[in-house]
Amino acid sequence: WLGIKALKPNFFIVGVPKSGTTALAKYLSTHSNIFVCEPKEPHYFAEDFPRNRYVSNLDDYLGLFKQATLRHKAIGEASIMYLYSVTALDEIYEFDQNARSIISVINSVEMLYSLHSENVFNFNEDLIDFKEALAAESNRKKGMDIPDNCRNPMLLQYTELGKYSKYIKKFISKFGEKNIKVVFFDEIKNN
Repeated sequence: WLGIKALKPNFFIVGVPKSGTTALAKYLSTHSNIFVCEPKEPHYFAEDFPRNRYVSNLDDYLGLFKQATLRHKAIGEASIMYLYSVTALDEIYEFDQNARSIISVINSVEMLYSLHSENVFNFNEDLIDFKEALAAESNRKKGMDIPDNCRNPMLLQYTELGKYSKYIKKFISKFGEKNIKVVFFDEIKNN
């Protein structure tokens, strides 16, 4: 880092897969007072998803924000797995109790089909038939029948990923309603 002190992030874009978090991050980063780090999904606070983490120590994480300046009133990042992570919520809270989060959601059925298709395309999923993939969830939860190339077996738990209201409630419970904004993909797309 060469002695340059980075500003800390004060907001996080989390959300369900395929809900427009990439578009939202890109859109927000075009505002002159908003800084969104690259890469989009550092997943620093998701220690329970080690294969998704871009950085694993605080100095490297803060280094992602070294280009942020005092003109940036909002400094953030977008890591979707924070919503599902067991560790991220408490780690983010410890990092900044006043952090704000934008939680992007989409119709769960639409998300599940889209995620399955993406998983097949990216070789994270070897069951091309969606019904077969759903039927395999219980074995996969036990660590069985997971494709060798799968970076994150949680992304094969389609039914669980579709129950995102309970995860949103945890964020609201931890940070309060005033620090959480839930947005719907259709709203992002249309406006």
